[in-house]
Parts: sequence; C-alpha cells; structure tokens
Amino acid sequence: MSEQPSRRTWVVAAVAVAAVAVIIVLLVVYAGGGGSGGGGGGGGGGY
Repeated sequence: MSEQPSRRTWVVAAVAVAAVAVIIVLLVVYAGGGGSGGGGGGGGGGY
C-alpha cells in the first residue's frame, strides 16, 4: 500500500488498450475481409 501503482496502472492500461485495438482490427479484418471480401480493404484504410 505504500507504493503507488502508477507505473503498473499505466502498463496495464497500455496493454489493455493495445489488446482492444488488436481485437478490433482482427474483427474488422475477419468480418469485413473474410465475410464481404471486397469491403475489407476500405475498412483497413479507414483505420
């Protein structure tokens, strides 16, 4: 309790944001690119 988990909190937050971003990109790629086929290219360029 003496040490403030500032660095750990930032690390966890960064990892969480990165994981969410990767998941979103994968979902867009798989859903748009794999499902529609042609619509996947536009989604990747937008992000």
